[in-house]
Amino acid sequence: MRKVEIDNVIPGLILGQDIFETWYSREPMLKKGKVLSAKTISLLKQRGITCFFTKEPLGVEGEVGDISHQIENPFAVMNTSITKSRPAIEPKNKNAAIKAIKDLHISIAGVDEESVHTVVNEFEFIIERLSKDIPSSSASSVNVSAIKNETKYPYNYRHALSVSVISMAIGKFLNLWPNEIVELGKCAVLHDIGIFMIPDEILNKRGRLAITEVEQVQNHPFLGYSYLKRMDGISDITCEGILRHHEKLDGTGYPDGFPAKDIPLWSKIIAVADCYDAMTSARPYREAFGPADACEYIMGYTHTHFDYDVANALMRRVEFYPVGCFVELSDRNFAVVLNNDRSTLRPVVRTLRTNNIIDLCDIKYLTTTINRVIPHDEVMARVNKY
Repeated sequence: MRKVEIDNVIPGLILGQDIFETWYSREPMLKKGKVLSAKTISLLKQRGITCFFTKEPLGVEGEVGDISHQIENPFAVMNTSITKSRPAIEPKNKNAAIKAIKDLHISIAGVDEESVHTVVNEFEFIIERLSKDIPSSSASSVNVSAIKNETKYPYNYRHALSVSVISMAIGKFLNLWPNEIVELGKCAVLHDIGIFMIPDEILNKRGRLAITEVEQVQNHPFLGYSYLKRMDGISDITCEGILRHHEKLDGTGYPDGFPAKDIPLWSKIIAVADCYDAMTSARPYREAFGPADACEYIMGYTHTHFDYDVANALMRRVEFYPVGCFVELSDRNFAVVLNNDRSTLRPVVRTLRTNNIIDLCDIKYLTTTINRVIPHDEVMARVNKY
């Protein structure tokens, strides 16, 4: 344990002693064992805290460090060093893509078509770099959780990027040509460009949408298609892919109710990627579904809403529970994922309190399921109760 000045504190350090706001406070503002986040450090500065005692950080990035000497609690699993799954794309490429999506949104809001055209053209170079980050081997799974966890960015920005990455991973599994992968990724990152033309009060509404509001939302593929169609340098296949990404194989989709034979492959790919990412993301009107629930839904609607080969590629390429992530099991126990080579949906986990290793593919544990992925802060809050 060591004393640290507030200006020298970095996120990831562990609080060594309780912090009280005043000398006469009965309850600590922060309890020892808490992992200090950037937000918490900012709060301490605002409260005039100048220094305090810390322990060593949880470990270097990419690992769940050994904290047995730092926190006295029964969560023995935290003693095990685990190399986390590598994110699907490099941070610099992710940040460049998010910035471009933000610039696109601002340009559309400002009715600046020249800027929109510039940003759209930039996507080709950005997507090409992203494509190189995604492994081509069908045996390699893709971890998109790092994109979904970037909560400092609006949902629509994260969603556009995540759908693009998932779509390209599916495209590689389906053996599309490299230039097709890049064009698919560009189409996917732009698939919801029409959403930027829908009022925020409708998109963020917590209650049920009125019929007229539903109609506005369902018009976003056509809005995006029409906007890009009149621009030079935007291919017809990209525009068509955007227009048809909410069509369904049985003809019940929108905007035109096209049957399977008239829906472009890119639209079928984006439809699956879009559905999976949307379902597994929290929205103002509902909590996020778990990956298993989203996959169950998608597979249940293959041949009617979704293309089977595309849905199967999703199951084979996306790493639903990355190694090193924390999950809540159906018995309410918390666990950490140790291995997902055998099954991405039913990995090997180690329970936090009992330190038991459970292979969810084992017949003994077929009734045990994963409820949800748990944020690291929630895990540490549970740890600090013991």
